[in-house]
Amino acid sequence: MNFIAAENEDFTVTMATDVALADWIDPTREAVDYTVLQGILMASHKSCHGEGNWYHQTGDHHFKFSLASHKKDESTSFQFGTASNHPLRTVLKPKSNTNGDLAQEMSFFNVSDPMVRISTIKKSEKNNDVILRLVEMEGKDKEPTIELAVPFKQLVKTNLIEEEESKLPSTGKEFKVNIGHNAIDTYKLIFSE
Repeated sequence: MNFIAAENEDFTVTMATDVALADWIDPTREAVDYTVLQGILMASHKSCHGEGNWYHQTGDHHFKFSLASHKKDESTSFQFGTASNHPLRTVLKPKSNTNGDLAQEMSFFNVSDPMVRISTIKKSEKNNDVILRLVEMEGKDKEPTIELAVPFKQLVKTNLIEEEESKLPSTGKEFKVNIGHNAIDTYKLIFSE
């Protein structure tokens, strides 16, 4: 899940981590009775095959942890945990395009609900249309608005392998969709006719 959190009536402490497991119970001999957020580091030292070899685990191993405190709110823990584990990666393009007209503070896409995530933005497999995949993360039916930086001409709902299911009556720089709880929905944005 990218994070573990502990909360009381007033606030939450969230620990974001890139390790696979986390726990909140103190396992030490002098264990305390309050919550202890901790990452669990596990290593296999021998093959599961009865005659298998030993793993030496040589080299450097790196893990990261980030802590935040905030008001009691599950979506804030989720946002912090995933943001800490998925940093924005940038690419420097030395030759700049002087014809661009996007403002520096503008997003290519914006979703009105923080618990509906864009998991994929890619070129269509068949042509130059744009594929947008949304994932509902909270387990609730939602109706988010998606805003774009540039207007599109047509919106098509597709399945996961980009086969068209239905054309939606939307054009312009924003559209609203219905996404079911825990759903993964895919849309094709057509920018030229």
